[in-house]
Amino acid sequence: MIQVIVKVFRILERMEPGEGVSLNEITQATKLNKGTVCNILKTLVHVGYVEKTKAGHYRITRKILALSRPHTHEDAIKSFCEKFARKLAEETSESGVITSLRENNVCILAQAQHQRRVMISISTYKDLSLFHSVSGRVLLSYLDPSELATICDSTGFPGDEWNGIRTMKSFLQATSAIRKDGLSIMENPDDEISAYAAPVFDSSGKICAAIGLSVPIFRLDEGNKERIIQELCSNAQEMSKYIAAQRFRREDFMCLA
Repeated sequence: MIQVIVKVFRILERMEPGEGVSLNEITQATKLNKGTVCNILKTLVHVGYVEKTKAGHYRITRKILALSRPHTHEDAIKSFCEKFARKLAEETSESGVITSLRENNVCILAQAQHQRRVMISISTYKDLSLFHSVSGRVLLSYLDPSELATICDSTGFPGDEWNGIRTMKSFLQATSAIRKDGLSIMENPDDEISAYAAPVFDSSGKICAAIGLSVPIFRLDEGNKERIIQELCSNAQEMSKYIAAQRFRREDFMCLA
């Protein structure tokens, strides 16, 4: 038996993805030497399976959860997301994208573009901001307050990226407004783009993804805007029903590459 591997797993078994645990708590729970625990944690942080928060706590990352998910399972989710991205693009004649949260980043699971003379390029979605994108805001708005606090612990408050938010109170007010509307809307007159995103839920009712699209402002008369929002929300609901039937969990989406 290789003792160092046993020690690694004893440490990992005491950790979760949430707020994390302190070095002293891990040492006490595992009854290992503090120096040994510290060295193992440093290595796990270096390879990306554990992260250290600003509070000095340690928590496992989604990377380690991905080890337990079979590739066939991942392929099924990716195929499903690609199907709905294409469906949204076809029904709205615009650019569509499906995203999820991973390691405090907005990750693209699928994207599609309808063939029109003037379109929002799908390259627009390459670097979606956590706070300054409709997808990021929707994904954040349906998290528990404790999960939001954990994210702020790692990234800080949105600040100028989202209505000058610099306190948890104002952050919760902003996310509550999005939940009330059931979607996030952002308009950028400088780029002449309007963007929309709606939440997608897993089998337990937790948010697991966001489905969104971007539209040139000149195509948005009131009738077209209402139709696009209806199509977006309809696809979000249809995705949620499919996910519930397949019993997919939020963690399944967070583990996708």
